[in-house]
Amino acid sequence: MKLILHILLALFLGQSPLYSQYEYFNNAYDTNGHSEICTNVMVESDGYMVFGMRMDTAGANLHLRTTDLNGENSVFDGLSMDEYSLFFINHAESFIQTSDGGYAWGGEGLGVESAGICAKFNSDFSEIEWSNEYLLVDSISYKEFHLAYELSSSELIFAGHQAFDTDEDQWYEYSDLFLVKTDSEGNVLWEKNIELYDDQFLRVNQLFELDNGDLLVFGSVYHDWDQVICRISADGDSLLWKYRWGAEDLNDWLPWGVQKDNGNFIVSYLQGFEVSPLSSDGSRSKVRMMEFSVQDQEVIWEFEFDNIFEWGFIQDLVKTPDGGYAVLGWGIETPVTHWYGWILKTDSLGNEEWFNTYYHTNPNEGDTWINDQLFDLEVTADGGFIAVGQHLDHNMPEEPQQTWLLKLDACGEVEWQGCEPIVGTKEIDQNVSILKAYPNPASEFLQLEWTDEKVTEIRLFDTLGSLVLTESTAGKNRMQFPVHSLASGVYQLLALDREFQVLDRQRIVVE
Repeated sequence: MKLILHILLALFLGQSPLYSQYEYFNNAYDTNGHSEICTNVMVESDGYMVFGMRMDTAGANLHLRTTDLNGENSVFDGLSMDEYSLFFINHAESFIQTSDGGYAWGGEGLGVESAGICAKFNSDFSEIEWSNEYLLVDSISYKEFHLAYELSSSELIFAGHQAFDTDEDQWYEYSDLFLVKTDSEGNVLWEKNIELYDDQFLRVNQLFELDNGDLLVFGSVYHDWDQVICRISADGDSLLWKYRWGAEDLNDWLPWGVQKDNGNFIVSYLQGFEVSPLSSDGSRSKVRMMEFSVQDQEVIWEFEFDNIFEWGFIQDLVKTPDGGYAVLGWGIETPVTHWYGWILKTDSLGNEEWFNTYYHTNPNEGDTWINDQLFDLEVTADGGFIAVGQHLDHNMPEEPQQTWLLKLDACGEVEWQGCEPIVGTKEIDQNVSILKAYPNPASEFLQLEWTDEKVTEIRLFDTLGSLVLTESTAGKNRMQFPVHSLASGVYQLLALDREFQVLDRQRIVVE
């Protein structure tokens, strides 16, 4: 019974997209015997990598997919961890690449016993280099990790919480901040329990290292659904200060996203309009964004956006090449079976530029059961976005969960959807190339030719998404593009139409 309550509470606290997955996981496999959810995406030089979990009749494996720039994918297996039948994969920050080329993960495994797990994988995922497990303590306390973070020293911090059931009534009353610091080999340097509140259940959402080595932890608390920022000394021994905000008659829902900006931090969160987070009597929620000063421990500015959700969650916040921000999440609309992903784009001061909703399945085709959720967002080399989420079909268990990888341009328009199946609201024939670029690799000039008269502009982006060259086609169908002044590396070449929509792209190598 305690395990069931533990799962339900964890689903409230930042893992809510998993409640539907958990309901279906044990039966959600096709004839190949698998169902999967990938919640983290990374941008690689030649494509994208998504990370999550994969269920089959034998249990659960940590799971990896890689794709090329068009979403064509391959699957890596071999990340299984013995004795655990289900993994809670925390979104966006639980899976990171480390400076030595490996990958670190912090999460939770459910098996014979529940355990918080932190682990390190080698660069090609052929083996687990090390893992540390923190098992249930005397049936009254459990630990789990919500994120992994690499310090400037290449040491690792895994952050989460330790929850306590003080009266053993099968429900946990509160949780402490739980931090583990390891070296790159997994040797534990210290473990710290830090009590923030004795009546709140903590969720860690983001962590940053400050210039002097102190840790700035961003979190959320339930029962009051407030947001918390706290500063911890570099040795983990001292809580230096904490800042909490929220409104008595409102819920400040979670998860949320944080980005560092000129010493301050941009924070996005979702505000609920009812006391109960699961209210079915007309509750509404909105996205809010603020800039927080660490030095003064105060809010500099705060905005509330007009987009209203019947119920929803923020999952990630990223900084865009133009200095603005993009907030990703998922929500529910009437009928309640229509779940959708959404992205809100703002300028550097939080002013809204555009807001788009996304479905793996077109809701206008008469399907009354749509369950599409987005979990993680990254900026791509061409200045657009890559988002990962999941699609659940209403024909469960005949149709399994599917990883949903969504490629967008800088204006939020869909370029393609994958990994399986590839279904798009904007169809592009990936087998037809209208742009030809040679020689490739190039050192002096690229010779460009195109077959579509709609091409009006050619742009070149570096791997950071910065625009380095742009040329108008002026009605031509060929041109010479200079690259001799560029640094060696991989670039993205885009052909755009008059509306600045991407017609074709090429991966270019400059020697």
